[in-house]
Amino acid sequence: MNKQMGHSIKGTSYLIVLIILIVLIFGVMAKNVVADGKNYETVTVKQGDTLWSIAKAHRNRNAKLSTGAFVQWMERENGIADGHIEPHQKLFIPVHVH
Repeated sequence: MNKQMGHSIKGTSYLIVLIILIVLIFGVMAKNVVADGKNYETVTVKQGDTLWSIAKAHRNRNAKLSTGAFVQWMERENGIADGHIEPHQKLFIPVHVH
């Protein structure tokens, strides 16, 4: 193995480790944000609602989550697959009380 190839592999290894660390740190931070929302509210899905529209309407109640993170939280905590929701379905959403 030549010297240049050894440096390339070593640099790639450091890059992979850095990416893994960033993902882990983001995961811990995201979990802490959700933990801050100890208060939850139940909303009832109306005809024409989407997870995105519900997130946009209620996101200001938990400003620590972006709209996308709010949608992901709702999917995970409500057991929603592929973003599919039905009218009259009850959803838990995070709210942060000041």
